[in-house]
Amino acid sequence: MKENMIKFTIKGIALDEETQMPIVILQSSETSRIIPLWIGPFEASAIIIEIEGVRPPRPLTHDLLSEFFLKHHYKL
Repeated sequence: MKENMIKFTIKGIALDEETQMPIVILQSSETSRIIPLWIGPFEASAIIIEIEGVRPPRPLTHDLLSEFFLKHHYKL
């Protein structure tokens, strides 16, 4: 069974003025639909590091998980 999937890209990261929590802004590649997702500060930092191409001195948790998926040919 093939599922219908919509691809989203990260448009940017904002800060909720009321709660001071980061919001990742996702935009559909097929439409102009935008979805805001409230995330934690650590997740926001990891996303910003990846967007800016910064390489930390050692892999972060999500890097290890990503490598595991790639090595074992899993898709997420």
